[in-house]
Amino acid sequence: MKKVRLVGTDITTSCLGFGCAQLMRILSDKLRQRLLNEAYDAGVCHFDVARMYGLGAAEGELGKFARDKRDKLVLATKFGIDLNPKGARAARLQSAGRRLVTIFPVLRALARRRTGALLAPRRYDAAKARSSLETSLRELGTDYVDLFLLHEPTLEDVVNSDVMEFLNVARSQGKIRAYGISGAIHDVVAICRNVPELAPIVQIPNDAVTRNIDLLVPYANRAIVTYSPFSNALKQIVDRFDLAPYVLDRGIKTTGKDRMSTDEIAFLLLRYCLHANPSGVVVFSTTKPERLKMLAQAAAEESSVDLSLRSFLGYIDDEIRTPRH
Repeated sequence: MKKVRLVGTDITTSCLGFGCAQLMRILSDKLRQRLLNEAYDAGVCHFDVARMYGLGAAEGELGKFARDKRDKLVLATKFGIDLNPKGARAARLQSAGRRLVTIFPVLRALARRRTGALLAPRRYDAAKARSSLETSLRELGTDYVDLFLLHEPTLEDVVNSDVMEFLNVARSQGKIRAYGISGAIHDVVAICRNVPELAPIVQIPNDAVTRNIDLLVPYANRAIVTYSPFSNALKQIVDRFDLAPYVLDRGIKTTGKDRMSTDEIAFLLLRYCLHANPSGVVVFSTTKPERLKMLAQAAAEESSVDLSLRSFLGYIDDEIRTPRH
């Protein structure tokens, strides 16, 4: 798999990163570790997690995987969003909860709706960064993280924050190699414009429909990580197919594909994201090991825009971004 050196850092990593936001939805410890190892065997060395993923359990699970290969991995974690006391109690019960959700799928939607009630008010100050980093290092079983990112801050959250001094001290102590922000595109752009020193690395959602990365062109002198290549775009494309079957036929003819299965669409969506961010990382999430081979194949393709990708993007412009009626 192609390796990239993140702009402004000495960090070399894989062009694809594995996101651990969904990792704890897998019930079995064995299956979780299998998934992480299969991502690694496919060439992924960049693993993205956050203090609150899996109600605080995802870092520990990633730490088990990283134990015997830490020097071969790039670990990114985030801080600022954490559990409140109610969330901490829920975290202690989550193993039993996962089993119930599997038995009664209707509980999954209920659990998602209630997640916000489990979170503490967001904080991005030096004290929070320090305590969160200490917890992350312990859970990950390491003495440093490669990327330490503020998790979904707004400009108002950070404009008067004292966090910069702590981040620089932690970097000088070797506890973090680089820092930056991760969040919604308009919040990230506002911080890049007003507090640029806090955002030498930015992580944003990007896909072939939103093309958020285009908004970072004025701030391109920084490392860029994108995430969510599928969830928004894939749903819009599939919904459009369901609404207007002729769109599916046109998509098949336009891209030169024999068919337009979900995997075919996902393959092209990922190719766009890799092309749009050739010197950065594209983070994806999956709970299905069988999809890893397909995603790794997309990463092995040339990042240039060939006829099928160009046609696919033109098709999205015509039918999804400005749909016909």
